[in-house]
Amino acid sequence: MLCVILSALVILLNAVPTSQIQVRNRAFTRSQSGTQVLAIVRQGGTWTSSSVVSCAMTCLATFEDCYSFLYQNATKTCTPGSAFSFSEQPPSPAEGILYLAKACDQSQEFVNLWISAGTTICVYVSETTARYHDAKNICQDKGGHLYGAQTLPKYQLFLDIVAVHPGDYMLGLTDVAQEGTWTWDADGTEMSSEMRETIFFANEPNGATSHEDCAFTKKQYTKTLFFDVACNTHAKFICEKHHM
Repeated sequence: MLCVILSALVILLNAVPTSQIQVRNRAFTRSQSGTQVLAIVRQGGTWTSSSVVSCAMTCLATFEDCYSFLYQNATKTCTPGSAFSFSEQPPSPAEGILYLAKACDQSQEFVNLWISAGTTICVYVSETTARYHDAKNICQDKGGHLYGAQTLPKYQLFLDIVAVHPGDYMLGLTDVAQEGTWTWDADGTEMSSEMRETIFFANEPNGATSHEDCAFTKKQYTKTLFFDVACNTHAKFICEKHHM
């Protein structure tokens, strides 16, 4: 009789989707139906797993950066993933239920986004506008700092975010300390000449008026590039921080 009960329990666990799974030090939570789901970066390949727990364990054992996976209970198919991406297609219902790991501080509304192979970042995208110093303080209160586009992949991620959440944006980039020397808030390093030529409009930054010490986009232009403007200008912002 005990064997029959245990067998029935195993069948029940495999048939009913689990809301949360703890594997090693990582907790995967089932995404809620009806909520907006960003696309995930698939790790490549699929396999058959007897249960959602087995799927999670294999994903973690195979990929160190396994922060998401899809499990199709009907076919027992497991699809491993890493972080979110704005450039990938969202998973279809036929691929199964999406499980997400808390790789970022979700209490502060950060999500884990993909930058390039093997590299992800936690970001918070504001829904309202603020001045540079206020936005900087908000990011610091959340344990992070204003977003920096120090590399081409990070600038591409910025463009992907803006495409999904349009508006005027600022970066964590100023020449407050020394006029004409643009440095990143994140680490105080100077912006490279390559990135200066990439992210600014032609003949920008130009310091046309005094105190144009911050970098903002302007949505009336078709390209998402930057101008130097006064830091008391209002714009949306993005915070970034390291994984928990």
